[in-house]
Amino acid sequence: MRILHGMVEVAGQNYYSVKGLKKLGLKADSAVWRSNTFGYPVEYDLSIGNNKFLYPFYLLKMIWFFLLAMFRYDCFHFHFGRSLLPLNLDLFILKLFKKTIFFEYHGSELRGAICNIPYEYFMPDSTNPRKQRLFKRMAKYADGFILHDAELIPHLPEGNVPVHLVPLRVDLELFTTDKKTTNSVPKIVHAPSKRSRKGTNYLLEALKKIELQYELILVENKTQAEALEIYQEADIVFDQISVGTYGVFAIEAMALGKPVLTYISDEMKEKLPDSLPIISVTPYNLKTEIETLLVNSDLRREIGDKGREYVREFHDYRKNAKLLKDIYTREKIND
Repeated sequence: MRILHGMVEVAGQNYYSVKGLKKLGLKADSAVWRSNTFGYPVEYDLSIGNNKFLYPFYLLKMIWFFLLAMFRYDCFHFHFGRSLLPLNLDLFILKLFKKTIFFEYHGSELRGAICNIPYEYFMPDSTNPRKQRLFKRMAKYADGFILHDAELIPHLPEGNVPVHLVPLRVDLELFTTDKKTTNSVPKIVHAPSKRSRKGTNYLLEALKKIELQYELILVENKTQAEALEIYQEADIVFDQISVGTYGVFAIEAMALGKPVLTYISDEMKEKLPDSLPIISVTPYNLKTEIETLLVNSDLRREIGDKGREYVREFHDYRKNAKLLKDIYTREKIND
């Protein structure tokens, strides 16, 4: 079986998936329309830009790669709703050639696309008829949807598409705890990919009320290597107050042995492992939880150690590559 992951990179999930599949001896490659600031390596970067005068050239590159991929790969694992051609126009042809197709959803592309399900501290963007048509097309041709946990299930398009839960993937070996933090003033680190969706304002409001010493670092527009350098210096990491679950940033922080603050909804607490060491915060207890960590370095270390073990157990890219392989194989057999 030959597998292609594409056509965008989302927090390393394209890269780590392919890396894990290769460890299992499978032939797997990754491709993107364009690389992002994090700089994860890929086999194919089409370098599709935004120059309107070059649109015909970009389209020819997409069509060329579509033809190459169609004859080279058996299984297509698409991220963020993007397939080989714009508007998912390639799906019909891929199924005509008996290809296996999976869509892995990461969150923001799906929330609000089909229906506006409100969260306690976050409201997705308004429903969009164009997006609805695209997701219905995906549901028509997909052999399976892949999610990181159960949080996105209510947002999926209707259809008889099997849903598979595969935890987010990281390489724990890239995250060492050798660099111990010795900050005289504790550092609080937050990496808001989009401030309105991460609840950054809640953090800023809570910090205004704290009279203890701290240093706040907002990590934005950094490469993965630059961001990791900053994370290593953190004493406390704040992820988000929005959707009620955790993402790659929280996992990376736990892998580095950092205590993590994130809102985990009551519903998700029942579905996530009991050993999850994330401190669940809301706008109402955020100030108190930060103060508790600021004054207790032993507690920070204890929670950080538990976080690293949690990542080892549930988010290792090699373990989750086995889940992906089983899913691909099962659907191929059923087909």
